[in-house]
Amino acid sequence: FLKAPAGRSYVLFGILASNALAFGFLALRHQRAPLACVEWLRHELQLEPRGFSADFLTTCHAAPFAAHLHAGRQCTDLRFLDCSPRWTEDGVLTREGTDSDLLVKQGSAFLEEYYQRPSSRRPRFVVTAEEM
Repeated sequence: FLKAPAGRSYVLFGILASNALAFGFLALRHQRAPLACVEWLRHELQLEPRGFSADFLTTCHAAPFAAHLHAGRQCTDLRFLDCSPRWTEDGVLTREGTDSDLLVKQGSAFLEEYYQRPSSRRPRFVVTAEEM
């Protein structure tokens, strides 16, 4: 391997450099805002665990969830919008009509309906995407 032709060394260096750049971007910049938000929630949970609750009103998988809070069983009142895919009559897999889809399409009208549901409650924190 050490006595490989010079062209092979350049290719290997290019592959390693591009992977290092991708790793740096993905580790330090990509999705930084959702991670910072959950880090802040973790801090708030540690300060006042009693009565902690949070609703994640985002599109599907837009924010990390309970695993990033490292709360274990300490915090069980975390909720996120349903975005379970379903099959249509035409045999197409879709998320249309789910809570996260309705939030994007209807905005505040959906939120009013969402918090009128019998199973809802007023959380201490609400996490939402910037576009909302």
